[in-house]
Amino acid sequence: SYSSNTDTNNNNNNRVVGGENKNETNYDVFGGGFHPVEDAPSHVYSTGSNQAGRGDDKGEDLIFDLLPEIFVGAQEIELDGEDDSRLDPEEAGTQSFRQEEGNNGGAPAVVDYFNTSRAELQLEEGPGDESSDQEGDKRMRIYYLGLIFFELFSGGESPIAKEELGNGPQSSDPPDFAHAMSILDAIGDDDELFGGMDMGLLDKSNHSKDDGCSSNKKSRNFQHVDGETSSRKHVRATDASSITVEPLKVLGLPSALCALIGNMIESRGDFSGDETYSCMEDVQKDLKFMLESPDVYLKDLDLDHLCKVGLQMDDRTATWYGRDAEFTSLKQVYRGSMLDQCDVAIICGQQGVGKSSLAKELAEYAKLGDEEQKIKGCIFLSGKFDKLKLSQPFSPIASAFNKYCEWLSSSDERNSVAEKVSSSLKLALGQEAYALAKVIPNLSNIIGAQPEVDESESDSVEDAQKRLRYLLSQFVEVISRSHDKPLVLFMDDLQWADSASIALLKQILLVFGSSSRCGNDQLFLLGCCSETEKDHDLWNMLHSIHDFGVNTTKIELDFLEKETVNLMISRKLNMLPRLTRTLAEIVYHKTKGNPFFVSQLMVELSKEGLLRPSLSRCRWVWDGEKIQERGLPDDVVSFLTATLNRLPSDVLSAMCSLSCFGSCSDRSLVGLEKELGLSLSDPLDHAVAEGFLKKKDGQFHFVDDRVKESAYSLMKPEERCLHHFNYGLALCSVAKRNDDDGLFLIAVGQINLGGPNAVTDAKEATAVANHNLLAGKKARGMSDFVSAYWFYDYGISYLKKGHWNTDYDLSLALYDGAALCAIIIGEHAGLSILTEQIMHFAKCIEDKLNIFDVSVRILLKRSNVSAAIDSSIEVLSNLGEDFPEEVTPDVVIHFIEETKEMLDGMTDEELINHKLMSDPNKLMTMKFLCTLSECLYIIRPSDQPVAVMKMVQQSLMHGMSPLSPLAFVSYGSFLAAMGNISEGYRFARIAKALLETVGSRGVAGAVICYSTQIMAYAEPVQSAIEFHVEGGKAAMKSGSMGYAMMNQVCYDTGSYWSGKKLGAVKSQLDRSMSLAKHNKNVVILMQLMPLYGSVSRMIGHPKSILSNSEADSDRGVDQMEKLGSDHWLDNPFHSKAHYFNKMYIGFMFRNYSDMKSAAEKYSNKAGAWIFIFSSSYQLFYEGLISLWIGRNEEDNEWIAKGKNACRAIESLVETASKWNFEHKSMLLQAEEQYCDGNLEHAEPLYDSAVLSARQHHFLNEEALALELAGRFYLKTGRKKRSITYFSQAIEKYHEWEASAKAVILEKYMEELVAAS
Repeated sequence: SYSSNTDTNNNNNNRVVGGENKNETNYDVFGGGFHPVEDAPSHVYSTGSNQAGRGDDKGEDLIFDLLPEIFVGAQEIELDGEDDSRLDPEEAGTQSFRQEEGNNGGAPAVVDYFNTSRAELQLEEGPGDESSDQEGDKRMRIYYLGLIFFELFSGGESPIAKEELGNGPQSSDPPDFAHAMSILDAIGDDDELFGGMDMGLLDKSNHSKDDGCSSNKKSRNFQHVDGETSSRKHVRATDASSITVEPLKVLGLPSALCALIGNMIESRGDFSGDETYSCMEDVQKDLKFMLESPDVYLKDLDLDHLCKVGLQMDDRTATWYGRDAEFTSLKQVYRGSMLDQCDVAIICGQQGVGKSSLAKELAEYAKLGDEEQKIKGCIFLSGKFDKLKLSQPFSPIASAFNKYCEWLSSSDERNSVAEKVSSSLKLALGQEAYALAKVIPNLSNIIGAQPEVDESESDSVEDAQKRLRYLLSQFVEVISRSHDKPLVLFMDDLQWADSASIALLKQILLVFGSSSRCGNDQLFLLGCCSETEKDHDLWNMLHSIHDFGVNTTKIELDFLEKETVNLMISRKLNMLPRLTRTLAEIVYHKTKGNPFFVSQLMVELSKEGLLRPSLSRCRWVWDGEKIQERGLPDDVVSFLTATLNRLPSDVLSAMCSLSCFGSCSDRSLVGLEKELGLSLSDPLDHAVAEGFLKKKDGQFHFVDDRVKESAYSLMKPEERCLHHFNYGLALCSVAKRNDDDGLFLIAVGQINLGGPNAVTDAKEATAVANHNLLAGKKARGMSDFVSAYWFYDYGISYLKKGHWNTDYDLSLALYDGAALCAIIIGEHAGLSILTEQIMHFAKCIEDKLNIFDVSVRILLKRSNVSAAIDSSIEVLSNLGEDFPEEVTPDVVIHFIEETKEMLDGMTDEELINHKLMSDPNKLMTMKFLCTLSECLYIIRPSDQPVAVMKMVQQSLMHGMSPLSPLAFVSYGSFLAAMGNISEGYRFARIAKALLETVGSRGVAGAVICYSTQIMAYAEPVQSAIEFHVEGGKAAMKSGSMGYAMMNQVCYDTGSYWSGKKLGAVKSQLDRSMSLAKHNKNVVILMQLMPLYGSVSRMIGHPKSILSNSEADSDRGVDQMEKLGSDHWLDNPFHSKAHYFNKMYIGFMFRNYSDMKSAAEKYSNKAGAWIFIFSSSYQLFYEGLISLWIGRNEEDNEWIAKGKNACRAIESLVETASKWNFEHKSMLLQAEEQYCDGNLEHAEPLYDSAVLSARQHHFLNEEALALELAGRFYLKTGRKKRSITYFSQAIEKYHEWEASAKAVILEKYMEELVAAS
């Protein structure tokens, strides 16, 4: 019973009860230092009336009244009622729990072991050395604390002897679980309870008087009632073996808490066992575990259920535990990605360390969102690469997108989002959106049925692989912007990712990394990879895109530490880590901390009965010695193999069959069951029950790749081949009957995994080769050229000796298809063999045309342009289309006149609706003429018009081909360059119209690029150049990275010369330069570098993108020149651009000698007429420079050159666009009049040029006109007026963001002012 003695005069309850205590010593149970009055919080000490007001709830009484005073460690002993005296240390033999007959008439002595300052416990001294005594001291303190806990949790009842169990009265109001937790909370919050770990004896000298404490102390007496109240026999404190905790269990306390108290009581002396406590620190740790995880460590097990099913390890317990730090890092990366950047996180580590589990945890977090961080729940897409499915590139990524489309179209609630995705896709991709449905079948549910498309058209795409990558990346961008949520793409097992899939991921990341982030345009790529080698394609790709704003974080997981394994096991067994440590050490030794191995071993130990639930102990128990003796393989795969062998034969056979198809089943499993009469589903359900498989949405999944590998390894190599081959043949029949292309590709893949050795006869070999030919064609139709090449290559391997004679058509089709795919995917080693075979065995020139085309493309890829021209001319000759050996101006004029005559009288409508070309040889002729034209543009631009005219003539005579739009836009460009702007513009419009009627997606990017150059002549250039953005997208849709980048070059160039602010232009150029370097496109790089140098110099950015040095932009330009010197020497177009920019910079910064030197070299270079807008601004600046040189040196030749430029620009004002050329014409005229000495005529022309430039938004040339006017007035002796113009020019240069130019002009003006 509990009483609150607040009356300080009640002194008859002495704390020293009967007997002599001379041989007993006082001990401070918890360590000293904390004084209840000086250190305890004020709320701990409350009045007696407040205590009484708490009601009859024993649990709460104990918490609020007893604990704060029990667990403080004051340094003195107090007897109630003795305010001014303390027991002398020699007489202070207080034995708090001692119970013996006293002087009160034989009644049990009152034992008041709780006072206001401390629990003072006593231990009889015994023999033994000092270390033994100290160890005993520690155990005694734990023992006495166990007794205290017993009475606390029992509501004040005393411990009883085992033999008295059931004889004493039971509590009428037992504390429930909540009250027990309340007590634990109070214990856990009392830091001083376990804070002092020094368990040494108290120095008796510390027991000194402290009168300052007595007035604030209040007695708490926890008394044993006399025999009239209770007939229970009281147990002596020294008799630990006789005490039982069964009464606590009867009261409903958790078994684990009862066991903890029992272990504390049993810790005393000779009765302590393996699970008893040896130090107070362990008690503290165990209590903290219970407080922090009551659902784990205070949970009573369902022993009946466990006895039936054994131990079950869920995925999270198996591989997640102990990854909190890594998960925190992963969340931080994710949050950063959602705020302002596109990020990638790759979880690395060996198999079984829990990579996928960690990713799943992030998935749950990302799906729910983070309100505190203001991050919305995400759209989470996932896919998994598989070693056995390498013949299906894009498959895991496309599968993730396919699931998304199924989810989006499966609910009416998502109709609005589906409609948004549909309209956005059609707007972004046009008809190309339907091409995605071949790779993402469920997309048809969103965008509608796919229109009929000519399957052969994929061959017209310059690089269909790049095209598909672009379409898929655009699909990702559309869905990310269609949701009010971020997008997370998770790819598992990236170590098995094929090069095409890695390239696709790269394309997706580039789209998000290099574009400006807005709204919900947020992407986070999460991956798991067992491969950490730097030369792996994945890491090379991630390193290459860092410059595009895509940051990669690697989260590395290792095997678990021994203590973490123990915590993992303790949580699964619902046992304190102290109790599971012996088991964990054995498991750790056998598994080396591999989480998956740990989980599998634990389950296996349970199945074998070495780990089992105990009904008597209400917990798990194990046989440590037998587990130690159990022999285990060194790796988890061998362990699993041995475990699988104990399964029933039909279950094992079904799992082996499943392993042939990868990590999970699909519709192929159903096909096998029907076609071969196999019984797979029921045995696989048994495997699910055994924990080797999971079943989700009707599909079976291996719980881990090691289980799949173990099942697969159980088959002998020859058995695997036969299984794959026979399964493939069976599925081929099913696929053809059901017209299922996807299943057909899986089936042929299975056949090829079996290989040629599984073929039984020549007839079967031919049939299998035909299967591969058909599979290759289907893969090509899906733009999957990696898989197509794999199928063609395997098809060739099934051909028997002499196949060119016996199966000529089949052989030619396989070799042709393989060669085409090889050039696209860069398989150059196999390409040379394929080419040699076709050239040797092909029966006619028509059968060699495809390989001729491949050969020319190889030469171009190797930058051997001259050889490509020669080869193209030779093939054209074989096709009956001769090309002139020498192209002179007269030859060009002849072809122009001939072409004009053929076009004479044909209206635009007639040309647009002209017949289509169908003759295969003529189609091939157009193809080689197009290739020849592109090659001539690079190194012989003066010869290019002949190739263009021949293409136009072929189109008019034999019909329009997919390449005809390119022929007509090139013809229009030539006419515009010759001065006939209106006719050039007309044919540009016809070419764009032909794109629709002919369906020429392969050349759309080029047509838009060239037509926009003509449009920039006739329409305001600021708006016209925006069509280059459209051209870039069209080129990407066709897979033409070259023309996509060419459009970007033209856009960047047009932006600069149209007066766009230089900060934005510089950003565009940075991106374009990085893309050119990234794609190793030297041609584009050489075209960009001169402009990049000019922009950098005008802004004043000294650091070149091609150099890490701090050299100024001049040095950067010199480094660019050195880098590309060979290309400039060979290519007049590149060299002309280079010398123009050097001439321009010399002019703008008034570096006369450099300017003149570059101008002399520039004048000797022929330009490329195809980019006519570029020619116009080059002509303008060449005119200004020529007039300066001529005026400065009085050189009539230079002056004449300037005047010619002036006349040419004047004509453009009339024939092309007043908007673009009026101010240029006026400024040239002003400089011309100045040169001729007509100063009065020059003055108004300068002002008119300034005004026209301002009206037409050419900020750059408004500033230039002001500067040249200022120099004019300075040279003519009107310094004050010149300073006014210089000031306005400086203001405009700053507005244009040409800081370096503005600063130099400012200094020049300051010198003028100072001089005046």
